[in-house]
Amino acid sequence: MSDWAFSFTIASVAEPGLAATKRIVRHFHGRLEKSDYDRVALWRFQPMTTASVGRTVEVLRDLAGRADRMILMGRPRPGLQFDRPQLRRWAAADPGANTLEAVDRQWLPIDIDDVAVPSPLGRGDRLDDAARYVRDTVLPPEFHGIAAAATATSSSGLKGDTLARLRLFFALDRPLSLDVLRRWARGARAADLPVDPAVIQAGQPIYTARPLFQGIADPVPPRLRAFVLEGSRGDRVSLVTDRYEAASSPADRAAVFAPQSMQDDWRRYLRAALGGADSFFAPLTRALGVAARDLCDENEVIAFARTLVIARADPGRVAHYSEDWMRATLRRFRAADLAAEDRRRTLLSELIVSRKTGGIHDGRRQ
Repeated sequence: MSDWAFSFTIASVAEPGLAATKRIVRHFHGRLEKSDYDRVALWRFQPMTTASVGRTVEVLRDLAGRADRMILMGRPRPGLQFDRPQLRRWAAADPGANTLEAVDRQWLPIDIDDVAVPSPLGRGDRLDDAARYVRDTVLPPEFHGIAAAATATSSSGLKGDTLARLRLFFALDRPLSLDVLRRWARGARAADLPVDPAVIQAGQPIYTARPLFQGIADPVPPRLRAFVLEGSRGDRVSLVTDRYEAASSPADRAAVFAPQSMQDDWRRYLRAALGGADSFFAPLTRALGVAARDLCDENEVIAFARTLVIARADPGRVAHYSEDWMRATLRRFRAADLAAEDRRRTLLSELIVSRKTGGIHDGRRQ
C-alpha cells in the first residue's frame, strides 16, 4: 500500500488517573463484574498514518498495552494545538467549537458483536481462527480472503466457546466518506450482520487497550491482542457500498444520507433517526446532548422528544424514555459540559504556569 491507506487519530487521556479502557474484576464466587470506560473529558490528539496492514498491527499491538489511549476515525480540526488538552467534540451546533472533523478514509473498522462460531473458536486463544471464520463465512464476498488487521475487544474470550467478539480493520481500494461507510454498516446491521456502525464517526471512540483485569488473567494471549489476519486475495476490499440499501428503513436512510449538520439541528435529526437502525437510545442521547450544549429550553426539548417517542415506540420504551429520564439526561449533559470546561481551564492554567517555571519542554513534562 503506497498511498498510506490507514489514517486515523490517536487520542490520549489528558486527565491524570483516568483510563480509556474497561475494568474487569472476578469476585471470589466467580462472578465477573465489568465497569465501563472512564468518563474522560480532555484529550491530546496525534494524527497517525500507516502504509500497510502489518504496520497498522504494530501500532495496534502497542496501543493494546496503553490504557490511556484509543483511536478515532476523524481528523483534528486544522489549527488545533496538539500540545494542549482538548474536548473530543465533532457534532457541536457551532462548527468552530468542534475539535475533530469527518474526512474521507480508505479503511473500514468492523466491530463484530457476539457472532456465533463453531466451538471452540469463541475462546481467547482461538481468536485468529474466529477472525478467519467471520471474514470468510459471515462477512459479504468482497471481504473473503482479504488481509486485515485484527484485534481483541474487551469481551473477547469471555462469552463462551461459541460466541466471538473481535474487531477487523480492512484497507479499501478507494477513499470513502464516513457517511458512506456508516450507511453501509447501518444497512449491514439492519440485514442482521453482527456489525456495530457506531464507531464510524469522526469522534466516536475505537477502544484499543486491553481491559484492566483483577482476579482473572487476560483470556487473550499477547500474540492475539493485535495480529495480521493473512489473506489469499490481496489486502484491499472493493466495498459494495449499496449492498444493504434495501435493508434500511426509510427513517434510517434519511438519517444516514443527511449531512452531519442535521445532527446539529436536533429536531431534524430526531425526526429522521428516532426508531431507525440506531433504535431510540442513541438518537435520543445524541439529540439531547446537542440541545443541552445549545442551552435550549428544557421543557420545549422534552415536549418535542416525548411526542416523537410516543408516536414511534412500543409501550415499554415510552415508559422508559419518560419526561423524568429526559430531564435527568439533559441536566447530566449540561453538568458534564460545565465540569469539562472547568477541567480544561484548570489544565490550561497549569500548563501556562509550568511553562513559565520551566516544568514543560516541547509539550512534555520533565
